[in-house]
Amino acid sequence: MPLPTTSISLNAIHVEVGGTSGTAVSLNDADVRGIGAPDSTYAGGDGINTTSGSTISIGEFRNASDISATTYHSSISAESYSDDSNTNANSDLRVFYLNGNIDVRAYGGDTQSPSSGTTVYRISGAPSGYTVRTTVPSFSGDFPSTSGSTIGTTATSIPTFSSFVDREFDIDSGGGYDDPGDALTVITGSLIFEKSGSTTFTYSYSITLEAENAGEGGQ
Repeated sequence: MPLPTTSISLNAIHVEVGGTSGTAVSLNDADVRGIGAPDSTYAGGDGINTTSGSTISIGEFRNASDISATTYHSSISAESYSDDSNTNANSDLRVFYLNGNIDVRAYGGDTQSPSSGTTVYRISGAPSGYTVRTTVPSFSGDFPSTSGSTIGTTATSIPTFSSFVDREFDIDSGGGYDDPGDALTVITGSLIFEKSGSTTFTYSYSITLEAENAGEGGQ
C-alpha cells in the first residue's frame, strides 16, 4: 500500500520496505533509499537519490510504495499433435491486476509447460498507473502468428482481473487428412512495465511452439 501524502513517518517508510515496526532505521539505509516506486510528484522525475550519504528528505517518500518482481518461468513450451488434420500450437501471455499485484499468466493447450493458467511473472505491490508494452520479438524456425494480441509496442493500460491484455503466439502444422505437416518456432521477447517516476520492470521470455500432423488418415 502506498505511503500517505501527509503525516508521513520514518517508521512507516521502514515498514513499507519490509522492516519491522519500531526498530532502528535511517533515511540513509539502502532499502529505504531504494524504495521501489517513489511518486514523481514528490520525489521529482529522477526519483529518490540512492547514493549513500547524499541529501534526501522524508517528504520525497510521500505516496511511495515498495514493489518487487519475481520471474517464476522464463521458458514456456506448447505442443500439438494430430493424426489426420491440421493442428495448432499456441501460447498466450495475459496481463492483469489482481490483489495489488500485476500478474502475467501463460495460457495454452493441455500440452503447455508450465500448465495453462500458471503465473509466470509477478510484480508485487504495484501501484495503479503501470502500463505494459512488448519489444519486437525475434523468431527462429517457422513464423508464428500474433493475430489477436492486444499488447503491442506502445504502452497499454493494464486492467483489473477478470479482464486482461495479452500477447498471443500460435503456429499451424499444415497438412491434411493424408498429407503430413509440421511447424516449429522459438520466440524470444520481453514485456516492459512502466510508470512515470517509478521503477521499470522487464519480463523476458522464450516460447517454443511445435505443431505436427502425421497425415495418417488415408492409411
